[in-house]
Amino acid sequence: MRAVELEGRVVAAIDARRNANVPPEDDFVECKGRWPEKDKARQLAGLANRAAGEPVVLIVGFDDRSGEVVDPGATDPADWWQGMVGQFDQTPLDVLRHMLVHISATEKVHAFAFGTDRVPYVVKNGQGRDVPMREGTSTRSAYRHELLRLLLPSIGHPPSTLLKVDMWLNSGGNTGGAERKSLNGYVTPFVEHMGTSPLMLPTHAMRASIAYGDTVKELSISPSIPTSPIGQPRPKSPASAHGAELRTDGVVLTGPAAFPLQVHLSELLTSDYDEAKAADSIQFSATLPIAGTNRPIKLNGELTRQPLDDWYKGEGRGESWHFIFRSTGEPISEA
Repeated sequence: MRAVELEGRVVAAIDARRNANVPPEDDFVECKGRWPEKDKARQLAGLANRAAGEPVVLIVGFDDRSGEVVDPGATDPADWWQGMVGQFDQTPLDVLRHMLVHISATEKVHAFAFGTDRVPYVVKNGQGRDVPMREGTSTRSAYRHELLRLLLPSIGHPPSTLLKVDMWLNSGGNTGGAERKSLNGYVTPFVEHMGTSPLMLPTHAMRASIAYGDTVKELSISPSIPTSPIGQPRPKSPASAHGAELRTDGVVLTGPAAFPLQVHLSELLTSDYDEAKAADSIQFSATLPIAGTNRPIKLNGELTRQPLDDWYKGEGRGESWHFIFRSTGEPISEA
């Protein structure tokens, strides 16, 4: 995991807790106010076993209940980890990176990224051994079927990048009916699938949300399938040796590809619309599960307000606000 990626995940988790009251802990992130004692090795092992190959993040010095950055105590990180290693049976987690992440001019936390590609992780338990598994924000012993899934060959989790997001906040217009407020947009991820077998990203399991101010809203998300003129058959997007096939039931990846997804939120409440309209930026996140594995693709980005194109300023189109995200690098073609 790159340093900037670790910083981004830590800052995003803390900002989500502070700005939108979204719990920062999930199947990939753990927060501790103080340096964890040795008995917390079981929690780390459970987190790693649940992630099953995906890097996990430990934030030390952040109280996720109060949302405050706190002093974790005078402990040398290297000494702390050596004490934790002794609690694992044979194979501990791999420390990919440790760094101090600044949250503000006066606040900083310790952040660790751990590799989890050597599952299952086993911890010592008295005179015996235990294979922990995270469930929500708690830890329990793994079931047999979970151990089988850890031991069976798994589908590779491809590196993924969020390339761009375009969203339009709309109100009114000459629609012939009552004024409606909505949010619509397009999302373009790039998935570096290099395996020999296809990957399926099922539509029914896709999730997306936006956060602004104190509001979090779930979005509908699905493949953006090309349309055709009225009276003509819809053009098909055939699978190729290197690309993505867009279907109503999901996206089939047979190689590395960028592909469009559409998102929308209809019937937006006036209060939520006004809050979004006043926001300078919107936090976007999406989860794209991979069929046959419990390791989803996760996408996150911050959308900023942009001047409207002239097309959206026409008479009778109502009110519209444009928010966009662009990844770093070369400009992305709109074609």
